[in-house]
Amino acid sequence: MHRSLLFTVTLSLLAITMPATSEEPSQHEIYFNHLEYEYGNRARTYIGMEVAAKASRDSERGPFFQAYYEMEVLNQEIYGHMKGELDVDYQVNWFLGMGLKATGYLGWRFLDAQWFVDIVIPYLPKLEEMRSLSDPQHRLFFDYVVAQEEVQLAASQAVVDGDWQDGADLIQAFLPQAQAALVQLNQSPD
Repeated sequence: MHRSLLFTVTLSLLAITMPATSEEPSQHEIYFNHLEYEYGNRARTYIGMEVAAKASRDSERGPFFQAYYEMEVLNQEIYGHMKGELDVDYQVNWFLGMGLKATGYLGWRFLDAQWFVDIVIPYLPKLEEMRSLSDPQHRLFFDYVVAQEEVQLAASQAVVDGDWQDGADLIQAFLPQAQAALVQLNQSPD
């Protein structure tokens, strides 16, 4: 009796904890999950960098955060241009926005460039996967998405290996490419 009760309980727990379906997510689900996350990532980063750029203005980190913010301003335009076409709409809620502003205002002093590197390295393959699953007509946009993330990684690594100005210089050098991508996207037929 004891063994059969244990077996029944174990079997019941397995049945309860197993997913209703063992199917892997479809390619469309993977693509759209990555896309929604990336839109949220850009929106959150824009808010944080805006505050960090203002708060760090007179520090050695100031040029880095200012350059990063300038890139995020362009990202907002580029991503905003594609929102309707990609059927994605991400808005930062008020509470999260205020938390990001407070974190940006206080946290810029403590941000370690290695932290950026450690976040971007595992994130890049997700963006590359998203690009590979995207509609080929949106290739310019998704190439840009990957390129701007690669610049973030290179700039953060430059800070780790050198100083904050080295990272700022890399981002500043990328801004004309971002501007060109925006112009091309605005000229492309929707």
